[in-house]
Amino acid sequence: MADNKMDHRNQGGRPPKVTSEKRTAEVKFHVTPDVKRRLQNEAIIAGTDLATYCRERYLRAIPRHIPPAILAAVAELARQGNNLNQLARIANTQKGMDGIVIRLIGLIEFYERLARHIKGYFYDSKDRNR
Repeated sequence: MADNKMDHRNQGGRPPKVTSEKRTAEVKFHVTPDVKRRLQNEAIIAGTDLATYCRERYLRAIPRHIPPAILAAVAELARQGNNLNQLARIANTQKGMDGIVIRLIGLIEFYERLARHIKGYFYDSKDRNR
């Protein structure tokens, strides 16, 4: 009876990957020591190991690790969204835009700068018009 319970027990852990998803092939290439140092530094900044960084960079995948500066920019975007919502409420309750227009223009300029900053991180220079 005790053996029967052991057979149905969850083994836990991660399920094995399908054979087609396993990374078993290897690619090697030679670089100068300066290029290796640069790639290692870029990998550290991206928050990943060198192999993952090179693979994702080559395949043009979006890095999995988002730098704190980008996360801070997104948080600031959310805060400014709250400000925009408050301005809209004021405009609706007062039925006028006195004093709000200048603040709205400032928010729009902020959104444009922040959008360029965030896009600059995720897209190559040739793709920045997205």
